[in-house]
Amino acid sequence: MTSRKKIKYAIILLACYTVLIIHLFNLYHSSACTSFKSEKHPVNRCDDLRQTPNKTDADGTLITCDSRSSQSHFDVDYDCDVRPNVMDTWETKFMTIPQFYKYGNQSKKCMHRFDDTVALFHVGKAGGGTIKRALQLNRINVKMCHPTPNLCVRNLLKGPATTLIINVRDPVDRFVSAFRWRIAYLSSQFKKDLAASCNPDDEGTVKECEMARLDREEDRVLVKTYRSDPNVLAEALCTDSPSAKTASADYAKIRHSLTLAEWLRFLINPKMVQRISGGGIQNLIALPLEKQGGEVLFERHIEQLSLHLLRTRYEQGITEDILNQKPPDEGRGRIMCQHSGVRFHNKKNTSVPS
Repeated sequence: MTSRKKIKYAIILLACYTVLIIHLFNLYHSSACTSFKSEKHPVNRCDDLRQTPNKTDADGTLITCDSRSSQSHFDVDYDCDVRPNVMDTWETKFMTIPQFYKYGNQSKKCMHRFDDTVALFHVGKAGGGTIKRALQLNRINVKMCHPTPNLCVRNLLKGPATTLIINVRDPVDRFVSAFRWRIAYLSSQFKKDLAASCNPDDEGTVKECEMARLDREEDRVLVKTYRSDPNVLAEALCTDSPSAKTASADYAKIRHSLTLAEWLRFLINPKMVQRISGGGIQNLIALPLEKQGGEVLFERHIEQLSLHLLRTRYEQGITEDILNQKPPDEGRGRIMCQHSGVRFHNKKNTSVPS
């Protein structure tokens, strides 16, 4: 692929990306959030998020502690944190900020629960693992959808979810990252062990066999057809390429390659937009994986997201106290999670990514 064609392809992708972001921000409108005081308790009220009174007792301000019931069980989330089973039930208590951080244990601890009203679209290869880790460290629980948006769309159209958060990244960078990550992942020891567990004569391994088949097909496309080089696939995708149609179908086989337009199709398709009810989307928050003046601003965006969510529930001073009183061993300071692809370039590490 000539340098001129590469530049042309990149410009087209960036133009589409820019138009989409502008369209999304035009769709955005914030819900009417107002602060008011009742006769007994000051309250921060936001129409799209839960309403919690800032109660006080002799020991200080009381905040809500949302904790999973003792019947809950957990699955390992290989993007650094713990993922609750979908059947979790919750209970809510009021307690002081120090009590909030001391209560319970790893499987039953206090959280700020927003998963009934906030949905996070974890777009692959755009920093989603870092967002998940940061919210976990700040004890914030939201509904996360990955690697596709399907589980969240219904709630966003009709409610109860009214706030949508999505991480975005330059589409060319995402394209290259997804291509290289899948090659590293498919050659990992974990995938080799998974394929080895497949027994065509055992009905109990049907899922493993199907996954192994899909992996072999994806590996064939990436390594043999496109010679482990994202530029070869990019050239084949050009509209004037005779293999553009085949390349488009091959690109769709790459996990985590779902485009931003596909993630947000329900906001672009006029028929689906009409289905968004008054109880549906009221806020859209985009977290760009970006640099300005050589500085990576992603962490700053994520910290502002935590502050924004907490301020919909508490007054500003209380929100700052909640984050400032977080114990040092809960990750105050840098919030970066090791990139999900790094471990697969180390053949001795057989961990599994999300």
